[in-house]
Amino acid sequence: MKIYLGYCKPSKIFGLLCVKYVIVLFVVFSPLFSEADELSDLRQKVERQQKEINELSHDLEKLEQVVGVNETTSIKPIFGANMGIFGDINFSTNSREKAKNSFYLGEIDLYSTGSYGDRLTFLSEIVIEGEENGFIIDVERLWAGYRFSDILMVMAGKEHTALGYWNKEYHHGKQLFLTVARPFFLNFEDEGGVIPMHITGLHFTGSWGDNFARFKYDINIGNGSHINHAKRELMSDDIRDENNSKAIVLRISARPNSVPNLAVGLSGADFRLDTSAKADVNERVYGIDIEYEHKGFEFVTEYFRLVNSDAVGNGFYAQLGYSIMENITLYARFESLETDRSDPYLNDLRGGIERRQTIAGVKYDVDAVHSSIKAQYRYDDAKDGNDYNVFELQWSFGF
Repeated sequence: MKIYLGYCKPSKIFGLLCVKYVIVLFVVFSPLFSEADELSDLRQKVERQQKEINELSHDLEKLEQVVGVNETTSIKPIFGANMGIFGDINFSTNSREKAKNSFYLGEIDLYSTGSYGDRLTFLSEIVIEGEENGFIIDVERLWAGYRFSDILMVMAGKEHTALGYWNKEYHHGKQLFLTVARPFFLNFEDEGGVIPMHITGLHFTGSWGDNFARFKYDINIGNGSHINHAKRELMSDDIRDENNSKAIVLRISARPNSVPNLAVGLSGADFRLDTSAKADVNERVYGIDIEYEHKGFEFVTEYFRLVNSDAVGNGFYAQLGYSIMENITLYARFESLETDRSDPYLNDLRGGIERRQTIAGVKYDVDAVHSSIKAQYRYDDAKDGNDYNVFELQWSFGF
């Protein structure tokens, strides 16, 4: 295509002049338009940054409100802020405890904890449990504690005694148990247990470590128990002591650094009480416990020796559990109590008979923390008594 510039018509000349003026105007004003675009972009950036600043200011106000709440919380006691419930529904065939095949409600365990700063703590545990004539309410634990350091915490009130592993580890909620129930001789006092499980008084505890192991100690000093001769049960003295002597319970446990899944404990108790055959019996309990866990395997065993000036008794159990799946655990336990016919202490207790039990079962975790279903077989063999083959089901929960 050829373009001739030597001669143009007037209309063409006017058109060329317009084009030239447009080019000149573009050259002159294009920087202004460019600056306007940059100003527009800058304005948008400033607006976005202002929006982000506003959002950050809003978040900061919310954070200050939360901090204010936490500061208020640390100033005021929050007793009752952490409340929970344990419970269980059961079925059992004919057994020593249930004369007929029965569905029944277990304990309804209501607990609450609180704190005041980092040192002062509180706990309350109230249990509603069924008896033959209905339900009763028991204050199982109620204490206040102050932590001076890792090596010393002091608590005052009603507590579980530091005798052995089970009583300090599992307390009342059946959801915490691998099995349906506690070893029979470690039952709570009103369920036929033969060892004091509760004490009202002072509790000293603490822990420390060295290159060999992590150690923990517990010391209970408080009112001793007495025997309710009508019910043939131990009773913890929560309101007053039956004598001037005080019960003393000691326990020390160690977890070796080289085997952190192993724990070994030694415990002992000394208390005085009146029996139907003899007054002011000095009863002493000595115990050893071992607990080990590794890759789904769990083993717990305890031995107790019950000694007074007239006789000696022996309580023992060994429990084994193995998780075959994430939410299914098989378990077995053997437990026994050996007694002496001349024992003034055990002879006064309905649970103080010579007896053995063999248990096998399975636990299914509906939720590992909150709910589980257990099914077990229990062979209950008592010397000079009836034997029972018992099938039990339990649905336990904790929230």
